[in-house]
Amino acid sequence: MRAWQFVGVGQPLTLREVPEPVPGPDDVIIDNKAAGLCHTDVAILEGPLAGLVPSVPQTLGHEFAGVVTAIGENVTTVQVGDRVAGGMAIDVPGVGSDGGYAPKVRIPERLCVPIPDGVSFEYAAAGSDAGATAYNGVHNAAQVQPGER
Repeated sequence: MRAWQFVGVGQPLTLREVPEPVPGPDDVIIDNKAAGLCHTDVAILEGPLAGLVPSVPQTLGHEFAGVVTAIGENVTTVQVGDRVAGGMAIDVPGVGSDGGYAPKVRIPERLCVPIPDGVSFEYAAAGSDAGATAYNGVHNAAQVQPGER
């Protein structure tokens, strides 16, 4: 399959042939339906956050959503056919490993977020990071309680 990869600071994403991902025991494979472009991706390409990428070349894209097409032997909470988005974590695919600028993505089961009925893949992909960022600011940093603004 082909994926858009980071090949170096100041270089454009490069379309390269890469092996299709295979699930590890705790992973799922997602047939990618949508991917977002985040400021993190831009900061990796331009250099300030390039140190987050463990190896080059790497497929960027940590905002993605799609349909589960394969699961590892230890996976219990996700099934083939489920609609999921990639949840945020420091080791999220697209930063800590190959990500969503490809037709298929391998992701740990623990980072799969179910997509509710009626939510498009595009909204789910963008919401995976934007939602986590807003939640972190309101819940964790500001510790807003019910009834507060």
